[in-house]
Amino acid sequence: MPSAGPALAGPRRRPAPGPAARPAPGWLLRDVLLPFAWTRAALLGVAWFALQFGQSWTYPRPAVALRGFSYTRQLWLDVWGRWDTIWYLDLAAWGYKATGPIAHAQSNIAFFPAYPLLVRAAHALLPRAWQGELGRFAVAVALSNVLAVAGLALVHAYVRARFADPALARRTVLYLLAFPAGFFLSCAYSEALFLFCCAAAFLASARHRFWLAGLAAAAASLARPAGVLLALPLAFHLLEARGWDPRRTFPQALALLLPPLALAGHAANLWRVTGEPLALFHAQAAWGRHLTSPWRTFFFPSGYDPHMGPVEQAALGLFLALGLWLLRERHFAGGAFTLLSLVPILTSGTLMSSVRFLAVLFPAFVALAEVAEGEAADRSVLTLFAMGQAALFVAWTRFYWVA
Repeated sequence: MPSAGPALAGPRRRPAPGPAARPAPGWLLRDVLLPFAWTRAALLGVAWFALQFGQSWTYPRPAVALRGFSYTRQLWLDVWGRWDTIWYLDLAAWGYKATGPIAHAQSNIAFFPAYPLLVRAAHALLPRAWQGELGRFAVAVALSNVLAVAGLALVHAYVRARFADPALARRTVLYLLAFPAGFFLSCAYSEALFLFCCAAAFLASARHRFWLAGLAAAAASLARPAGVLLALPLAFHLLEARGWDPRRTFPQALALLLPPLALAGHAANLWRVTGEPLALFHAQAAWGRHLTSPWRTFFFPSGYDPHMGPVEQAALGLFLALGLWLLRERHFAGGAFTLLSLVPILTSGTLMSSVRFLAVLFPAFVALAEVAEGEAADRSVLTLFAMGQAALFVAWTRFYWVA
């Protein structure tokens, strides 16, 4: 992973102390690999404990819930695959296909292609005897974990480069891992890939490698809808690097077009597959998402679970406050990305999955790591996060919908 260069100018807090802020050798092992390993081990302990509880009767595959596993009896592997995992694996195996009217029948049209394509490519490299549903699932889990470690390392490198504070970088990684929905970084979901692409885009742009940042943002746009929003924070980095003079941003400013172009290409492909020019948007309606005012979504959310609301509302309130704090402290790129990422959630009519969507907005975790710099605050955050993650993972293990 890239090492920290000289601290970059911009944020109001934490002036660059220079080369002395470089992390001690072994930062990758100490600050990323070991925390990742022991948090995953702790989650497997939680999963074993969760076996004492009954399975959810609301799981859409009741036979799977009844037998107690999705893909394999090996708990250490199977526990990372629930709910939307089946859609990603279906997309990896068969490509896009509609199962009925797009706005009413759930289908893999609603899912973005980058992660399934990676799974398909890696699965094709397996020996033929290992290929199949279980092999595809194992590949998906392995990819997520590799990408999670790489993404966390890039987050660490970005925080060191931007804020010249290895301790801040260490806390940011810990908060990402401990966040209640942080276990999704190891699941057969696209969260780890999205974190990796976002962190790569931020780090590349902070180091003034704007074309590389644009390519990473384009990849993020093919991993999750919010990836296209990276264009604005990258624009802040570009303007900052050019002394806030828009006339000096050409031709690097053209790199900001890559994320929307990637999203447009995906939309065009779905149009080709389905015959509907707005299939990208209409597919979300089958999951109860439709354009709604932010206040109605926040105060009167809909969704599959009638009890969904307080946890999601608290999480959204926290991230709104952290985004505003970033702007106040002149961390414009991180603040813009955090706040913009809340808009699709708050205008969707439902808070369903919002905690999972928040789990990869790493600039907000940088803000939290700055705010909770004291020992007491740091321990409080980690304790609350760990308790929340344990509770959600117990439910997830027993096939309950959590995010």
